[in-house]
Amino acid sequence: MAQELTEREKLILDAIIKQYISQAEPVGSRTISKKINVLLSPATIRNIMADLEEKGFLHHLHTSAGRIPTDLGYRYYVDNLLKKHSTKRTKKTKRTRLEPLSRLEPLSKIHEREDLMEETCKLLSFLSKYLGIVISPRITELRMRHMDFISLGPHRILVVFISETGMVFDRIIETKDPYTDQELSMMHQFVNEKYGHLNIVQIREKLMDLIFEERMLYKNLSESINLLSEEIAKSQIESLYLLGHANILKHPEFTDVQKIKALFDALEEKMKLIRLLDKCIDYEGVKVSIGTENEDLNIQDCSIVMTRYRMGSCINGVLGVIGPTRMRYPEVIELVSNAARIIETFFSDEEEEERSRE
Repeated sequence: MAQELTEREKLILDAIIKQYISQAEPVGSRTISKKINVLLSPATIRNIMADLEEKGFLHHLHTSAGRIPTDLGYRYYVDNLLKKHSTKRTKKTKRTRLEPLSRLEPLSKIHEREDLMEETCKLLSFLSKYLGIVISPRITELRMRHMDFISLGPHRILVVFISETGMVFDRIIETKDPYTDQELSMMHQFVNEKYGHLNIVQIREKLMDLIFEERMLYKNLSESINLLSEEIAKSQIESLYLLGHANILKHPEFTDVQKIKALFDALEEKMKLIRLLDKCIDYEGVKVSIGTENEDLNIQDCSIVMTRYRMGSCINGVLGVIGPTRMRYPEVIELVSNAARIIETFFSDEEEEERSRE
């Protein structure tokens, strides 16, 4: 747990972090004396800065008289100082900041899974000027509205899964035994009549119970659903969308070629990112992971602002932004929070419409 700070220390830390976020240059006492509304001499400010450094909130670069925030300093800022100052924002400032979020409204017209996630990711990157990142809900958790089985040959079937939230997932599966059009028609009718509102895992479990009755239809269905589940597991990495790499190159923290190469290599290991963001699934609100709090060494110059979003009544995905630790935290936290809320509102409306039609 971070040490508690005096009011003067909070004031100076807040001013240093804001100045460093803005200018990306070590901050000196004279600069801070001009930024704060409290009459403190540069000598007094230097003493307070030295205390903050001793407590681990600031770092003193040997090549400069100024100081920069540490990860601990950013953590204290996010957890304590942001909440205090967020209540002081004027309605005009808040309205101006939220105005670009109207760009998210076209998402309400998108029903294809890939299009929706990619467009959300693009907008997060565009509005934040950092990296946008989105994990769509696992297909295995989505409840079925409709499923089709379409023959592409004796041993090839196109399975089309449409969720209750309107998202579409399709995969071509290779089967051991040949399937006739009549068998596929029976499978289609059976699944849609019996297993509406269930997810893939639940459907598979129901079919496993029925296999013991030794009916061929159930065996064929079970094989198809099992193969579909395997294909979904293989494609989990495709459920992560990451856009805006060029934005990172614009920040002075990433002018070192080796550092940026290590970061981009880490971002390419999408399964690691999925595991990292999955930790947010059960977290209420916006989660901020700062610098060394990230397990991957190659991402420890970055912060990740993320939150879960809900599709329908119980399905979770994650969206967020990756940027340097010198991030515009208030704006990014607000962006991520509101983006999730807009998506949730859309899918909540879709779910209500679907219920009203039943």
